[in-house]
Amino acid sequence: MSEEQAYEAGYMDGLTHYELEHCPACKNVTDLVVTLDENTKLRELCGAMLRFILPSSKRHSLKESMAIVDDFADRCKVLGIEVE
Repeated sequence: MSEEQAYEAGYMDGLTHYELEHCPACKNVTDLVVTLDENTKLRELCGAMLRFILPSSKRHSLKESMAIVDDFADRCKVLGIEVE
């Protein structure tokens, strides 16, 4: 497939459009998309942590609480956040 045909067909490789993959100026756009995705995941994680920490009508057993905290730790690791 030629570059023109790929462009017209809306060629995609994963989440990267053909033009983003082959345009030097578009690399910044790709970086921005990745950063925005990470920011979304961080906001979701922070929201989940706040809902867990703030007083609410729902009480968790110790086992449930530990599972939730383990999930938070896993999500942090995926985002590259690790604490000794």
